[in-house]
Amino acid sequence: MNLRKQRPNAFTGSKQKIWLIVIVAVFMVLVIRGSFYIWQKSAKTALVQGPQQKYASPENPVNEFDQSPFSDKEILEAVYSDYRFPEGFFTEDLTYPRGGDLFHKISYLDEFINNERVFFCTDDVTIARQHVEEEITKFNRAKGYTARTIIKENQNEKMFEFIALSEVHDTVSFPYNDYYYNYRVQKCGYLSYLKSGYLYASPIIGAFAPRPVTRENVKELLEYLWYSVYGGYDNVKSKVLRSTSEDIVDSVKHTIFETEVNQDNATGEWCDLISINKLTYIVNKNSGVIELYKKTIEPIKGKCSLAL
Repeated sequence: MNLRKQRPNAFTGSKQKIWLIVIVAVFMVLVIRGSFYIWQKSAKTALVQGPQQKYASPENPVNEFDQSPFSDKEILEAVYSDYRFPEGFFTEDLTYPRGGDLFHKISYLDEFINNERVFFCTDDVTIARQHVEEEITKFNRAKGYTARTIIKENQNEKMFEFIALSEVHDTVSFPYNDYYYNYRVQKCGYLSYLKSGYLYASPIIGAFAPRPVTRENVKELLEYLWYSVYGGYDNVKSKVLRSTSEDIVDSVKHTIFETEVNQDNATGEWCDLISINKLTYIVNKNSGVIELYKKTIEPIKGKCSLAL
C-alpha cells in the first residue's frame, strides 16, 4: 500500500480564517448596536422624565425630592387658610373704582400658528386695539345688544390692556349684574412667543425677549405667567408654597411648588385630594427659550364631607 502524507489545504485554512473574522465582526456589530440601543433608550427616558433631570452647577447643587418637601401639616394649613403665595410673589391690583369691587375676568388674545394655540403679540397699540375691538364686536353681535364696552386702556412692559364693562341682562344664569372683562395683548418685546396652554409634547412653552436674562426678571416673568396669564388669580384653592430662582450654567432655573385640590368619593364621603405640583422652568440666557417640566407629588387626604 502506497501511503502518502496529505498536505494541508491552504484554501480550506483561509476559508476558516474568513469565517472566523466574519463571526467576530458580526459579534462586534451586535455589541455596538446593543450599547447604542441602551444609550438611546436612556436618553429618551431622561427627556421624557423631564423634571427628574438634575440641573446643577458646582455652586448650586440641586436636590430632587421623591416625596413632598413639605409636611402634611404645612400643606393643610396653606390650603385651608387665606394664604395664597410667599411674600414678594407677583400680583396685580384688579380693583377699579366703578360700582365697587366687581368680578374680573382676564383674557389674553390668542391664535393658531403651525397647529399650536399661542398668544397673539404685537408692540403696536393700534393693532392691539383693533384685535380687541373685533373680539368685542363678535361678542356683542352674538348677544344681540351692546354687552361690552371699552372703558379704560392700560399698558406696561408686558402687555396692552383694554378693560371692558360687561352688562349682564340674564342674572339668573350669571350671578353678577355687571363685571369687568380685561382684554390683554402680549407685547412681543416681552414675550416673543408663548403657548396658551401646557398640553403639548415639547417642553418648550415660549421665548423671553428682554436681555440680560437674570434670576430677578425670570422670577417676575414666571410668577406673572402663573398669576395672570394662566389664571392663578382666579383659583383660590391653588396656593404657591415656594417660588425660587437660581443660576445654572447658561440658564436660569425657576421652581414653583403649587397645590392642586381635587375631590374623591370612593369611601362614601367627598374628600379633598391635595397634590403638590412641582413646576420647573428653564430659561436660556442666550436664546430666552422657556422650557417647563412638571412633576406631581403623590396627593394627601384633606377635609371630607358626606356625599349627597
